[in-house]
Amino acid sequence: MPSMLQLVVVGDGGVGCSAFVEQWVRKRFRGSAEEDAQGLSAEGTAAACSGTCRQVRVDGRPVLVLFWDVGSDERSESCSAVYSQADAVLVLYDVGRRSTFDGVEGWVERVRAKCRSSVVPVAVVGTKLDLPVPGAGAGGRV
Repeated sequence: MPSMLQLVVVGDGGVGCSAFVEQWVRKRFRGSAEEDAQGLSAEGTAAACSGTCRQVRVDGRPVLVLFWDVGSDERSESCSAVYSQADAVLVLYDVGRRSTFDGVEGWVERVRAKCRSSVVPVAVVGTKLDLPVPGAGAGGRV
């Protein structure tokens, strides 16, 4: 039986939390912003807080990685329990929207307050690197 790693994925609305999880788990991108807004759940329907998993190999051993796609709805009652079980948290921001990067510190503070331990690792992940940034010029990012 594989061991399990639970990752909580959060970020401001529109940064692509659901698309990030879908790409990592199902190895496919969604086709539009409308699809991104629908959310991702084990049943494929929109949900305030949904979990989906993928098995990977780490040092030759199977590990089940369970992604909790909390997104921007981290205040939802259904999401509160996932923080107590988190092994790590990914805070996402959109590299083309400075305001989402500015919000990262607040996300980290909220996550630390909700997790069972203040030592739960938190990684900051920039999304949408593959998309052009309007008005930024060649290679421009926030």
